[in-house]
Amino acid sequence: MLVSRSLCLLQSTPIFSNKSLLPHKFTKFNKKLSTFSPSLKWRVVRKKGMLLSVNAVSAEDFPENPMKRVRIVLHPTSLPGNYAIDDLGDKVFKFLDWIHHFGCSVWQVLSLVPLGRKADEEGSPHCGQDANCGSTLLISLEELVKDGMQSELCLKLLQVSKPNKAEIYGYQENKGEDDDWDGEIDDEPAPPSHIVLVQGPPNVGKSLLIKSLFKHFTEQHMIDDIQGPITIRTGDKRKRLQFEECPDDINGMIDAAKYADLVLSLVDARNFRVLSLLRVHGLPKVMGVLTHLDQFKDETELTKTIEHLQDHFQTEICEGATIFHLSCLNDYELYKMLEVQKLAEAISMLRFRTPSWRAEHPYVLVDRFEDVTPPEKLHKDANCKRIIGLCGHLRGCNIKSGSKVHLAGVGDFRLDGVRSTADPSPLSSEMEKENDFFEPPHMKKKRFRTGTYIRLEVHDVPFSIVENFDPCHPILVGGINHEEDNVGCMQARLKRHDWHMKLLKSEDPTTVSAGWRRYQTIPIYAMELDTKQHESAKYIPQYEHCLAMFWGPLAPPHTRIAVVQGNKEVFRIRATAVVLDPKHHSKIVKESKLKGKPHKIRGRRAPIKFTPDTDVDKVIGASIRTWTEIRGKVDEATKKEGIAKCTFKSKIDFHDTVIMPVFRQVEAPRVHYPLAALEPHDYIVPVNKDSLKQGDPAAHRQLRLAQQRLSAEDFAVNVGEDLPENYGDWFPEKDIKDKRRAGILLHPTSLHGNYGIGDLGDDVFNFLDWLHHSGCSVWQVLPLVPPGRKANEEGSPYSGQDANCGNTLLISLEELVKDGLLNKDELPKPMDAERVKFEAVASVKEPLIAKAAERLMLSEGELKKQLEEFRKDPEISGWLEDAAYFAAIDNSLNTFTWNEWPEPLKNRHIVALEGIYETERDFINNFIAQQFLFQRQWHKVRKYAQSKGIRIMGDMPIYVGYHSADVWANKKQFLLNRSGFPVLVSGVPPDAFSETGQLWDSPLYDWKAMEAVGFSWWVQRIRRAHDLYDEFRIDHFRGFAGFWAAGPKKALFDAIFKSVGKIDIVAEDLGVITEDVVQLRKAIGAPGMAVLQFGFGGDSENPHLLHNHESDQVAYTGTHDNDTVRGWWENLKQEEKSSVLKYLAIGEEGDISWTLIRVLLSSVARTAIIPMQDILSLGSSARMNVPATQFGNWSWRLPSSLSFDDLEPEAKKLRDILLLANCPTTKT
Repeated sequence: MLVSRSLCLLQSTPIFSNKSLLPHKFTKFNKKLSTFSPSLKWRVVRKKGMLLSVNAVSAEDFPENPMKRVRIVLHPTSLPGNYAIDDLGDKVFKFLDWIHHFGCSVWQVLSLVPLGRKADEEGSPHCGQDANCGSTLLISLEELVKDGMQSELCLKLLQVSKPNKAEIYGYQENKGEDDDWDGEIDDEPAPPSHIVLVQGPPNVGKSLLIKSLFKHFTEQHMIDDIQGPITIRTGDKRKRLQFEECPDDINGMIDAAKYADLVLSLVDARNFRVLSLLRVHGLPKVMGVLTHLDQFKDETELTKTIEHLQDHFQTEICEGATIFHLSCLNDYELYKMLEVQKLAEAISMLRFRTPSWRAEHPYVLVDRFEDVTPPEKLHKDANCKRIIGLCGHLRGCNIKSGSKVHLAGVGDFRLDGVRSTADPSPLSSEMEKENDFFEPPHMKKKRFRTGTYIRLEVHDVPFSIVENFDPCHPILVGGINHEEDNVGCMQARLKRHDWHMKLLKSEDPTTVSAGWRRYQTIPIYAMELDTKQHESAKYIPQYEHCLAMFWGPLAPPHTRIAVVQGNKEVFRIRATAVVLDPKHHSKIVKESKLKGKPHKIRGRRAPIKFTPDTDVDKVIGASIRTWTEIRGKVDEATKKEGIAKCTFKSKIDFHDTVIMPVFRQVEAPRVHYPLAALEPHDYIVPVNKDSLKQGDPAAHRQLRLAQQRLSAEDFAVNVGEDLPENYGDWFPEKDIKDKRRAGILLHPTSLHGNYGIGDLGDDVFNFLDWLHHSGCSVWQVLPLVPPGRKANEEGSPYSGQDANCGNTLLISLEELVKDGLLNKDELPKPMDAERVKFEAVASVKEPLIAKAAERLMLSEGELKKQLEEFRKDPEISGWLEDAAYFAAIDNSLNTFTWNEWPEPLKNRHIVALEGIYETERDFINNFIAQQFLFQRQWHKVRKYAQSKGIRIMGDMPIYVGYHSADVWANKKQFLLNRSGFPVLVSGVPPDAFSETGQLWDSPLYDWKAMEAVGFSWWVQRIRRAHDLYDEFRIDHFRGFAGFWAAGPKKALFDAIFKSVGKIDIVAEDLGVITEDVVQLRKAIGAPGMAVLQFGFGGDSENPHLLHNHESDQVAYTGTHDNDTVRGWWENLKQEEKSSVLKYLAIGEEGDISWTLIRVLLSSVARTAIIPMQDILSLGSSARMNVPATQFGNWSWRLPSSLSFDDLEPEAKKLRDILLLANCPTTKT
């Protein structure tokens, strides 16, 4: 039957009947699986954290491309039947006919074994008693009648009363629990008890002091030893005090400093170590208590000791800090009640304050601990995950069920239950009634206020917290805000502690206490230079602040940090720090000097061999000097490895040593290890220095398992049981590049601006705020180069005169006013223009930008220093000087192309260029200053985007214009004849954009010549793009693989990756794409493109149709060369519209732009980009460019009447779609 219908029957087969083993144990079963079929595959089916089954599927039953086969998943019991369950009768055959008619070729069923019969598994096809038998309930009674094995009378009796399916299997309705808070809050509770921490070294009298204060407040003697916190009411019954003895280990001290409201510091001249922790975590009230003074026999020595301790204490806390004396014991072996009374009165009159950081986080100091794990689970496995109940007063801010919290020394958990319960020490005379039941799942959630005595229930806690529970060691539960739930790189302002005598060394693993957490990490230290740069420092001085960069759980800005070093024997505060705002993060660089000697000297040029060996391609354009201060720069690499051709301002000698200063950016190692303190409480996991530095994932997992004392047996679970907490550690973490994301295509010129064009002023920051609010994480722009100025290319960012310069028309005049380079009254009147008129904009903005640049060059402030650094930057000076000279010559001669210039200038004779510098010096310097102003404003925009979690995707044309500084300065690397004219020019054949093709007139590259010099021009261009963007698209990527002339293929990208490092590239692979293009794209790991508008033409194999998209693609509704979605739709013929509607299964009503946006965001492509015009549902008049046309392009702008505040509905709509499409959003 199945063969005749060309159907494939796919059965879900449970491999293991009792234990389901996880993937790390599947290696043992590969041989078993292979016995079924040589090509057998397996996969784990997971749902809501439960291990359901292991499905064995034979690859021989699948076609070559399983994505092209449609499967119907339906178990036979779900089909309609005469006896409350379907069977293998007529209905099955009708269903198979329907599948065949529908066009499907696979029917997937669940396991056909006998169904489970136990109460907790009744009806389950995956809980059968036999792995090979079939379910007899599926036998058709009608088929038995046909076979003569059953009478028709029996069938009629069965049909009299049909039980429903719930009665057969015992199904019960499972009402889901609504986790959303409906706004209901508890009544205002009494304020929580104030935590009084009694701290001091061993045998100083901490317990004795607590007993004495207990006697004073309660007029009762404490008989038992102190075990855990003690809560009492003061005499006026309006204040509660909770006394806690501070543990004498590093973990206890760190935690105690985070929850104490008052510290009674018992001093015997030995101990001040916890005071530094208190200062770091928000200094509470501190009172000093001097004890053991009665042991002094000499009054003079006693007086000197008291003065010394008072001075020391007030130095640590503040001038005039309160300090009390306790000297003698009374008959009850307590301190004298008169001395205790003074201390108690001071405590009672004290006005407590909560540090701001604590006030923003909910936290509970646990005073009651319960292990509520079911006994049957404990009997089965004594080391199983536990369910615990934690009681205490809620402090800080409100909390609700489902919140994420951190158990100090244990880890992060979700609260599975929160409820109020009877306060064991209420302020009122009437005892509160205890609410001994949890809220039913269908009841509305409540948020609990500060001061409420609550009970927290936490599941899946390691058994060690129960086995090693010590009532003298407090348990702190701290709430975690959303922004603290991520891991990343942080920078902090750090100072070495005065008492820590050893130097702090970069990349030396250390323990950090930040917020509620403590973990080990590897910091990088840096000192600020006079140039405001931060240079990596091997050691940091004792009395100076420095910048520290490290990896760990993110903490909000201004969070204080303690850097500690400790174990059971030694505890030291190494340093204190405060987290800096990520908006103001600094780049940390490390300087090194390369030394070289000349090989040959030809006038002012000489090849230099630098040591240590360096990749010359990375330092082309770098500034160099000799010991005699003769300066020069690196021109290009030679054929001999490690030797660079250099030009100096004057001739050098063979004995001269050439120095090249090189700055390299330093990154913090991306590793951190949470610290647990479960067994024993002073246990600190030792730092594995080697594995920390290597960042080995296997070492990460091994250390985490060692910390939590987990064995391999903890990962074996019964069918239907919850997965282990660390189940995910056995699978590779998903790379951030594999996560789906969405973005907006909008060129800066299209933004609002007062002078006829969008700029890098306030509106770009408003757009980034809107983009962040909408949930998008990518902003794509067109090339930022100076646009074309010729009549046939006006405004085109793809026809610029330089591949590396920035478009100075984007410079914001208002930002120049803020920098003091322009006066406010010098600004022109705003231009009310709906489209960009580039000539008009240039006539207004260019004179003012030039004036600002001139003032900058004449200034002596910080900006002038930054300009000089920009000019000397070896990664910039190489192309910047060429561009400045080219612009100066072009401005003075005003010819059509550089090939019309005089011979000396056309061929870059040194004497001619020196003459140009003498005559056009002001123009050249002004040009460089303008590029600095553009760079400064753009980097400000990019940093703001990074702070919002937004990546900027740039755009790079594969070719450059003939009349450009790039071709003029690098003629040998282009296919030019002896006269300097192109031998071949670029273009494209007829395609979807032009029936006659396009001719661009850009010269082709001489790839062989480029390869001979290590593709240095391309390396420099890519490095510049890497400085401007987080990632970028390369237009017409197929040109690298081949065209009518040979392409460089992978050799180019090997050179780029070797020099620049791994970069994120998007390959524009539209049009006719051959196999070599696909292979090159995949070889370098660059995603391709898919355009939804292109999909609705041709057959079902069209690669742009949604079902043909691939994950390594960037999907668009349309690009800058396409019409808007609305314009495209309005220009379609009726039969084409019908085809689109039929594919999308929608009606013609509704907004077609947002319909395609929803469709696009359901694509499997990891990145989806939407032009801003489609967000606004604009028509063809908003189109950015019409290929193969010369006029009216690149000028579209956002409507002036529309602000980003007006686009809040669109932002919400887009964010909702992204959440449904499972795209992580930037909205917090």
